[in-house]
Amino acid sequence: MARRRSRPELLRGLLSGRLPPGLSTALSISEVDKEWSSIVGTVLGRKSRPVSLDRGTLVVACESPGVAKMISMKAGTVASSVEKRWHLGVKSVRAVVARIEAKREIPEPEPARVIPSERSVKACLNYTSDKIDREDVAEALARLMATYMKRFPKKEE
Repeated sequence: MARRRSRPELLRGLLSGRLPPGLSTALSISEVDKEWSSIVGTVLGRKSRPVSLDRGTLVVACESPGVAKMISMKAGTVASSVEKRWHLGVKSVRAVVARIEAKREIPEPEPARVIPSERSVKACLNYTSDKIDREDVAEALARLMATYMKRFPKKEE
């Protein structure tokens, strides 16, 4: 049976018709938030953040009244830019003064490297060397066994 070749699709396109409207809007607002600095500029981008979409009005949280005034002055440009890029039905922008939490960067966890002790490798080598004739294979298997035992210790019940 021949496999049908198709072009890869964006996950957003696949999920758009299957998500509840509220969740779809929240995902869209998060996309706008990621690109917010490119829409309003870096200074205003650090001091404001889009938080919701309410009946065609993009609600923007601002850290001070001055920032809210600047966002209000740019409201037409911001609304048209957001509408052009994301097609969310944004007709206006409302700036509100609110606390802005700094964006947190979540670091990638480093994989834990498991290095067994030489004592456990020797104990495993005593076990494997009796069963395997080739010394290099027995040692490699002993290292693997010691690593496995350190990574997945037996749970005492």
